[in-house]
Amino acid sequence: MTDLLDPWGGAEHLEMPWRREALPLYGVSLTKFLLLFVFSLGLYQFYWGYRQWRSIRDAGKGVFPLVRAFFLPFFLYAQIRHTEEIFARYGHRERIGALPLALTFFLLALSIRFVPAPFDLLPFLGSAFPLLLFQQRINAFHRKIAPQVPLDHVIGFRHLALVGMGGFLLFVNYCTISDPLIRGDALSRKIHDRFLEAGYLQPQEKIIYLYADGLFSIEGRGLFFTETRLVRYLVSGEEEGPRILSLPYDDIVDLSLQGAMRPTEDSVLYVEMNSGYTYMFDLPVAQEIDKRFYRELRDAWVRARRLLPTAPSRPAHDTKHDHASPADAASTHLQFNPSDETLHDLR
Repeated sequence: MTDLLDPWGGAEHLEMPWRREALPLYGVSLTKFLLLFVFSLGLYQFYWGYRQWRSIRDAGKGVFPLVRAFFLPFFLYAQIRHTEEIFARYGHRERIGALPLALTFFLLALSIRFVPAPFDLLPFLGSAFPLLLFQQRINAFHRKIAPQVPLDHVIGFRHLALVGMGGFLLFVNYCTISDPLIRGDALSRKIHDRFLEAGYLQPQEKIIYLYADGLFSIEGRGLFFTETRLVRYLVSGEEEGPRILSLPYDDIVDLSLQGAMRPTEDSVLYVEMNSGYTYMFDLPVAQEIDKRFYRELRDAWVRARRLLPTAPSRPAHDTKHDHASPADAASTHLQFNPSDETLHDLR
């Protein structure tokens, strides 16, 4: 009689009356795996990892499938080794090559964070192949111990939900502004010409740094500075046209940055004018955009001030007007007030 732990030990292979749910590991067709991996933007790998780790737990290993699946790049090596043990339990003593597959997957998954879009799609797609090779060995194992059980080709509602989440992440990643702080020399000629056409930029000016405040487009809303001025722009609608707040360096008395009190807050850039107004602009703390933008802006402002002729000192009684009142500051906080003389509506 053939030993069930070694089904190839006898003269012939016994057909095992197993259903798909009774297979020792999670079986899925390679086509389904690849489609769900790509169109869920990699989210499927966590579901797949969870199912495999759950099978390993059911085989007697004291693991937490959800945790292991969430940190799949760190636990893939252990997962493959546990899978080889399950293979051996059924007499299938094949070595999958745990170290090469796990190391390749880890390096490709890690490189996605350091490769700029859209080139990050290359390591993303490449990271699927170590998992595909692993799943191919699992499917071959299932065909030997239960050839009557077909592979899982069905895409259900939960899979479609993963695809929907992946599509949303794809939209956020490639249809929104990923890095809002942009060097002027990195702007395309097309953007430069549109800024000239809209009146944001003068013909002889060059943008040093631009902070794009819009969600989908650089042209919608933002803040940039040149060698001569700081500019805030906003497109409010086709009828009203673009609104521009131009702050020349020779009218700026001081610049300061108030850091965020909490990580969820923005820093505030204060621009004090010789007219007594103090403008305030929000800058995000993420990626230290606030510090980078402020540092470069202040350097440009200091360079421009050095080229100006020495201005006579203001009378002492004027010092009380150096800062705007709270009401004035609130009225200029990220707003374009049509009554403000420094606001120009260029249509």
